[in-house]
Amino acid sequence: MIEEIKCLDGMKLLGIKLDKFFAMFPITQSRHYILLILFFVASTLGAKEDKPLLSQEDWVTEQKPGGSVAFNTTSLEIKDTAGSTIWYRTKLTSPLEINYSISVINDDDKNYRVSDLNCFWMANESNEDVAPYQSHTPRHGAFSEYDSLYTYYVGYGGNNNSTTRFRRYDGTKNRPLLPENDLRDQKHLLIGNHTYHIKLICKNNLTEYWCDGEKIFSFHDPKPLKSGWFAFRLLKNHVVVTDFKVSENLKP
Repeated sequence: MIEEIKCLDGMKLLGIKLDKFFAMFPITQSRHYILLILFFVASTLGAKEDKPLLSQEDWVTEQKPGGSVAFNTTSLEIKDTAGSTIWYRTKLTSPLEINYSISVINDDDKNYRVSDLNCFWMANESNEDVAPYQSHTPRHGAFSEYDSLYTYYVGYGGNNNSTTRFRRYDGTKNRPLLPENDLRDQKHLLIGNHTYHIKLICKNNLTEYWCDGEKIFSFHDPKPLKSGWFAFRLLKNHVVVTDFKVSENLKP
């Protein structure tokens, strides 16, 4: 009976009309086996839908020697000593929303700082069909290697936790910075061991960066980046990421 109840829910997931289906079979042992098979299939489909996005197969690491990246089903732990970029392998398309929780660990380890909680999103090479981690010029985690990207970027608590900045990279070394996107007040700098809830939005020609429910940056792009790749960008810090989620096909 327990298996039958579970299977009813699973069949609803599969979109099967129960009354018509069961009319095909008498109430015998064979019906019991059919229920178990359907329950297994429905459970498998549900597991695929709930697949965690923090498994190693979904990410590409570019990191200078001395750092480490560890995946633990529901979390991603990065220890960095000289620069790292951790790319989400899947190309993303606007309109979309990216959410994740992230904290900078402060445990008095002198190898790491409370600084540089950074990210790229909608990142592209000049040829949009090539992922940044597949560039003809391999990257190894040095920050200057990413100047040629077209991307949105936030450096939260950069420069030894003295600035928080938004930039729209234009494929050159200029890395343009508008005055209103250069924050230096204490409110917008990092606190060690605090879990930040980050939300990135791309919709039409608008992109936004939210932190803990506050809209920090809002940028109207005359030439919006409508597709590209996401990455965590870190430098000399120890961070833990959880609850990474991408929602595409939002209403424009």
